[in-house]
Amino acid sequence: MRPDVFSFSLDEQRFMIKEHNTKLSWEKFVNREKVEEVYLPEIEALLRQIDPSIDRIYFFDWRLRSSELATETKGRIDMNNLTSWLHPTRAVHVYQSPAAVLHRVELQLPNEAEFLLRGRVRIINAWKPLVDPVEDWPLAICDDSSVRNEDLVECDQARRRFRGATMYAHDSPDHRWYYLSEQRPQEMLLMKIFDSAAHVKATRCLHGYFRNNHCRVDCSPRRSIEVRALVFNYLSNLLNHYYFPLSTSRQQNHIKYHA
Repeated sequence: MRPDVFSFSLDEQRFMIKEHNTKLSWEKFVNREKVEEVYLPEIEALLRQIDPSIDRIYFFDWRLRSSELATETKGRIDMNNLTSWLHPTRAVHVYQSPAAVLHRVELQLPNEAEFLLRGRVRIINAWKPLVDPVEDWPLAICDDSSVRNEDLVECDQARRRFRGATMYAHDSPDHRWYYLSEQRPQEMLLMKIFDSAAHVKATRCLHGYFRNNHCRVDCSPRRSIEVRALVFNYLSNLLNHYYFPLSTSRQQNHIKYHA
């Protein structure tokens, strides 16, 4: 991305870099209370700074990752424990399919889902390094305009408390990939995973981690935190109606999802 690091946007490429400094030291990110009381409000303020039209933000998940696992899993990972360090995922993916977004809203906000799904619905992930700088296992992201629908395969994602779907990608020479070399903690990477608006160019953000064969042998393990947010604009506040209302798709069964 360098030197044009700040030239990308969520609606054009589906990702962007935003300068952000947090009050938390990286050791505090294993404290769930600190993350939810300090860090999540910081992310909400950042998202509202980028788009002042946002009406509602709901954080439904956040994850810690390290190329050197700090939690002994013994072959098992408790996905409900948000303070567990997970290994970077190599598989190129979009974490939430449209069907999964619909199900996610209904699961997390059942009493408000019908109202919220009439407006604009987005999922935006905020990815922040917890090591300075990132040398190995950086995050690679794909320009959505280079991805075709037929490049993607939707796969079920089953957990104890949630059943959704993730989209994985076939390899294509047409895909345009980017990564931020030696990304620093203050360089926040934002990815738009889903957007129900029909007037924007970018509709998803393929991403995945990769081994950097050019990094120093003794470089620090890659650590990061990723926050996942449902972002809503109410129908009554939208200046135009260029969007695909998920409430309509649910009624007409345009999107199949798991009950």
